[in-house]
Amino acid sequence: DRIILDLLRAKELMENDPIKTGVMPKETVLASPISTSTLAAYHNRRYRFNYYAVVASLARVYLWKGDKVNALLMAKEVIARQADRFPWVLKSNLSSISNSTSANKDRTFTTEHVFALNIRALEEYIPTYLQGAGTNVGIHLYLNAATRNALFENSNAANLADPRYQYLLTPSGSNFYSNKLYQDANVSLWFKYQLPMIRISEMYYIATECEPSLAEGIAWLNTVRTERNLPTLSTNAISSETALKNELQKEYQKEFLGEGQLWFYYKRNALTSLPFNTNFSRLSSSSRLAAYSFDMPDDEFIYGGRETK
Repeated sequence: DRIILDLLRAKELMENDPIKTGVMPKETVLASPISTSTLAAYHNRRYRFNYYAVVASLARVYLWKGDKVNALLMAKEVIARQADRFPWVLKSNLSSISNSTSANKDRTFTTEHVFALNIRALEEYIPTYLQGAGTNVGIHLYLNAATRNALFENSNAANLADPRYQYLLTPSGSNFYSNKLYQDANVSLWFKYQLPMIRISEMYYIATECEPSLAEGIAWLNTVRTERNLPTLSTNAISSETALKNELQKEYQKEFLGEGQLWFYYKRNALTSLPFNTNFSRLSSSSRLAAYSFDMPDDEFIYGGRETK
């Protein structure tokens, strides 16, 4: 409730945020120095906790609280500005990913970011944990072929066109590594160093979950599926809330591969077994509960005035 009060106050205070009003900001920190004909001058407000980041955060918090009415209201407010503020990734910025000399490689779908971090040191972290080469193979995060095929539903003809399958998985031997955060030397600064924190697709997923009408919930999910080149779902095939939730979970798994939001989805729904993770499923009930929480950082005890561990 306190988080909600803080965010509602922030929403009031940020009514005149340039990303909401569309007014050209005077402060240079709000505008990107890089010119482009496809992105507005207030584009870089995505990399500040802007008005719509506040509204999207409210959608998240209301959902965790179980208040689906307000979660849907907040999600719809962000969705209403999708076309002119958070446009779907340009296909031309995906098809060039395999071209080593191209600059327009939008691996994180930056135009769809409601809020993101600009991490200049991101390039230092990728080889150690995410890149399928080098000496630290044991700690790399990868999918084997069976997991990849299960995740993308056996890579049938429709899923072969899914850009997340087509462009964001790099083969290395018999495994596949996510290249979503790979920092290409030639890529434009529009697309480098960006770590997504809130995506517009998540607002559609929240609307899917919170919509009281099954048909309208399916429609929200179909909007994202269409953009990902997946066939639309029908009310004949998806005839219950349980069936829709199963499809929604599949989309979370594809959309947030290698991102924290999938973990939070599992935690919010208190899954007792995680897809593609047999180790988690073998844990006892108390161990699973503990596994959903991370240790508090030492600095919280050193500087935060908290009790000792």
